[in-house]
Amino acid sequence: MLSDEILSVVNVTHRYNEREIPALSDISFTLRKGEMLAVTGASGAGKSTLLKIAGTFLKPTAGDVKFEGGILPYALSQSRLQKFRREQIGFVEQDFALIDVLTAGENIMLAMQLEGCVNYRFLFDVTSHLGLDKCLDRYPYELSRGEQQRVAIARAVAKKPCLLIADEPTANLDRSNGEKVEELLWEINLRYGQTVIFATHDKSFADRATKRLTLSDGVAVLSTNRKANGR
Repeated sequence: MLSDEILSVVNVTHRYNEREIPALSDISFTLRKGEMLAVTGASGAGKSTLLKIAGTFLKPTAGDVKFEGGILPYALSQSRLQKFRREQIGFVEQDFALIDVLTAGENIMLAMQLEGCVNYRFLFDVTSHLGLDKCLDRYPYELSRGEQQRVAIARAVAKKPCLLIADEPTANLDRSNGEKVEELLWEINLRYGQTVIFATHDKSFADRATKRLTLSDGVAVLSTNRKANGR
């Protein structure tokens, strides 16, 4: 890999239960530091499957995934893979996946605490930037859905991962909150130089990414958005 390459997906194919038609077929792309990749396609096209493979949660049937430094996550032992994932991947799920018995602040800090590397200055910067200053002592059930999504994003970003992955981050939000989350992801990319992959059905959202991977029946078409730098 080149020195600025964060992720390389090489000829990835994935089948569920030996189905005749694969969920993904011979997918390849590379992401460099600070790039944003939008993954688009109809429901069932393989978007979530691809994000799980890139996020080291699902080993592909064939092909490989490589990270910065030539790391092959699926060649690691299970314990080393889990450690790599905790340290290097920030994953924002559709359902937010917040822990109900922890406050918003505790949810955000959890991943950092597991690694013993809480950076309070950076944590304060992230939560302030995401407008969460007054939410940190509240529990998830006391937050709006938009606030819950922002907490999930803050939790993913606060540990400074090499890659942030968001699986349809606006799917469960109303239009107003969805637009706010879209703006936050762009700001995070610009402010922190964060490399981002996100899946979406929203064309305007996808149009602002530096690259787009369009999936149809598991087959991908990769394009570059030359206007994205002017977001």
